[in-house]
Amino acid sequence: TEAHTRRHRTRVLSVERGGLTATIEETWERPTRRGPALLLAQAILKHDPMDWLVQKATELGVTRIQPLLTRHGVVRPDAGRAVAQRARWQRIAREAAQQSERWAPPEVLDPLPIERWLSEHDRSDPPLVLEERRGATTLADPDLRLSRRLVTLVVGPEGGIAPAEQDWLSQRGAVPVRLSDTILRIETAAAAVAAVWAAFRC
Repeated sequence: TEAHTRRHRTRVLSVERGGLTATIEETWERPTRRGPALLLAQAILKHDPMDWLVQKATELGVTRIQPLLTRHGVVRPDAGRAVAQRARWQRIAREAAQQSERWAPPEVLDPLPIERWLSEHDRSDPPLVLEERRGATTLADPDLRLSRRLVTLVVGPEGGIAPAEQDWLSQRGAVPVRLSDTILRIETAAAAVAAVWAAFRC
């Protein structure tokens, strides 16, 4: 609809009971996305780092955020609070989108165990998995600038991805990627990858 493809800056001329009169002073068309969208499949982090990561991922153009429950994750959200927690992250994403003048916030999906998420994940979309190994492909590799519409990046927890989870990822053709030869905090690494991806799309 036009509401989704155009936005207007208006000047209010008068306010009356039940309505107001305004004039349109400027109109923006919805920007065309360059390159593939990015889905960030992120192991759930402790409260403040996860909030920060949702905020920064939004500012950097991540399209969707999939919180993951992993074996080595230190956070095990209470099932009764799952709806409220997702609503919190979605609110943070919405506020960050408004602050950064992004057209629309990313969708924050329901948290899922990594094995369930992988079983439902499109096998034609092998994910990238952020790792610390020197043998992993660097994000500067031009072959990673994929032409598909959606690229998925998996970022594990502070304790790393468990061997069984690594096997599941390998079975789905996951590609290990790295940023540098240094060890980064999880939230730093995820935000840095999103920034690199944003640069690729410019």
